[in-house]
Amino acid sequence: MSEYLTPEIAEQKRTITETVTVETETGTEEYKVDYYEATLEEAAELEAREQSGEAEEALMQEAINEYVAKPDLEAGNLPMSTLQAIMRGMYRAWGVAEDDIDEILYG
Repeated sequence: MSEYLTPEIAEQKRTITETVTVETETGTEEYKVDYYEATLEEAAELEAREQSGEAEEALMQEAINEYVAKPDLEAGNLPMSTLQAIMRGMYRAWGVAEDDIDEILYG
């Protein structure tokens, strides 16, 4: 018999693996990235901050530092194209539709 779901179990965050496409010197490459799940509140806050006109690069760096579980990246060292690819992967991992991701990232 199954037990009732408890808040402790329900609130455990897991990681989700997503493939991101990155432009490299040799062309386009695909790599796996593990993301931490976000709560509904965290995801909504991040989306609102992106749409409010907050500095895009700083916001992306903060999100990558907080939600990328693997690999261990130093977001400040990443070019914008890689930051955007990782952010796109993060939103896909969270179940956001591609059209909505474009709206979030590019307005």
